[in-house]
Amino acid sequence: MNLQLQIGLGVVIGLIIGFFMILNTINTKEKRLIDAYNKLNETLNIRYFKLKSVLNNLKLYMSEFQREIADLERLCDESTDITGSIDNAYQKLELENTINYKLEEIKTNMANYPAIGLDENMNNSIIAIAESEVYVGNAITVYNTLNLEYKVFIETFPISLVANIVNKRKDYAPFSVTQVEEFDDSYIDEDELP
Repeated sequence: MNLQLQIGLGVVIGLIIGFFMILNTINTKEKRLIDAYNKLNETLNIRYFKLKSVLNNLKLYMSEFQREIADLERLCDESTDITGSIDNAYQKLELENTINYKLEEIKTNMANYPAIGLDENMNNSIIAIAESEVYVGNAITVYNTLNLEYKVFIETFPISLVANIVNKRKDYAPFSVTQVEEFDDSYIDEDELP
């Protein structure tokens, strides 16, 4: 066998091995990102369950806010009903921002009801929500870190070539719930409310 042919064959084999090594790394990073999103989704759904319990109790104290409470319960249900697929991250983020905005309105008005603070069950439920917020924050941090790592990795040469060849997605939604002033009010259907 001629030396040039051996060198050419070695280069081709090296490229093939390199391609599959890069593809394996892409798949591993993407799986870690998807797992982090699933954990975030699960953590948010637990938070919504706890929040609905508090909202149910608030109905007893804040009778003039029945509509706002029902609206918030419906938003929690909608967000919980979203499938756990990372493809729905943008939709989950929009609902989370809307929920946070509406929740802040209710929290502000809770200060006008001192009896809420005297209810031990209510206080325990509020503490449970506060604890779940820590878990949500941690899950968001992990997801966003892995998301950024994946995005930077996938855009790097020669990895970007392999990603384009196998048609890997590059634009997973970063999750930020701090932009409540940009909430989406389109989820609120006035006709469905009591």
